[in-house]
Amino acid sequence: RGKGEEEVKEWKDKLDEVEERLENEVLEWQSKYEKESNHAEELKSEKEDLVAEIEGLKEDSETAARSYEAAINELKSRLDSMQKDSHEDLNALEEERDDLRRRCRDLEE
Repeated sequence: RGKGEEEVKEWKDKLDEVEERLENEVLEWQSKYEKESNHAEELKSEKEDLVAEIEGLKEDSETAARSYEAAINELKSRLDSMQKDSHEDLNALEEERDDLRRRCRDLEE
């Protein structure tokens, strides 16, 4: 009977050791999972920040593009106006020249 009890005690001790190792393994895996989960959350947060920054840069570049386009259109409009004014001035000068030539001819006659 003593030998059977000893054997049972040995098996219980072995079982306790296995359960302790298993518990430690579970705790270690839980710790690893939590670390990886936290790292994943950090990466997700970084990704969200980067996406927001990219969207902001995209909006800024679109705003800048619209601003440049408006400035170019304004410059084109001014140039067209200056060309129109220049043509009108040239036409007026040609008319004045022609008028002066006529007066000169009239005076010569």
